Parts: sequence; C-alpha cells; structure tokens
Amino acid sequence: SLPTLAAPRDAHELHMLMVADSVCRLYDVGANVDMDRILNDCYSADASFTDPLVSTRGLNLGREGVRAQFSILRFMIAESEIVLHGAKYDPSGNVLYLVT
Repeated sequence: SLPTLAAPRDAHELHMLMVADSVCRLYDVGANVDMDRILNDCYSADASFTDPLVSTRGLNLGREGVRAQFSILRFMIAESEIVLHGAKYDPSGNVLYLVT
C-alpha cells in the first residue's frame, strides 16, 4: 500500500500541502491541468524551479521559465505519476520542498 501523508498540524501546514498537491499536478502530463492557474497561484513572478530534469535557478526567467519547463515536459514524457509523501517550507528562502 502507498504511504499516506500525516494530518496537517495547522492551517499553514494544510496550505503548504495544498500548494504541493497543486504543483504535483503539473507533472500529470496526461491530465487536463489548468497550468496558468497553478503557476499564478503557486509561483511568484521571480520564481525559480529545480527538479531532477531541469533547473531555472540563476536564469532570471521567473514564472515564465517554470511555465516553459512544464510545457516542454508534456512533449518529452508520455506518462508520469507523482506520489506526494510530504512537503517542507523554508521561510528563510521562501522555498517549498516536495518529498515525492
């Protein structure tokens, strides 16, 4: 059986898990996902992004660089499945880490 996430301890943790879940949906290349809504809701205009395939860090592309990464992903990968095991927020760097 798949592991389940622990119940959120407070409203902030619940919000972070909801954001993490939305970001994971961007990897669901077979689904009809509202990419614009997720990107606008979850990424700041000057956001950077790093995953095992690509990094936009240091390129000063902001949200549009993140959008480009997920747009091209749909052409590179025919199918994907992401299981969210948890999320950790680092307020000092305004970074959300996903445990997948």
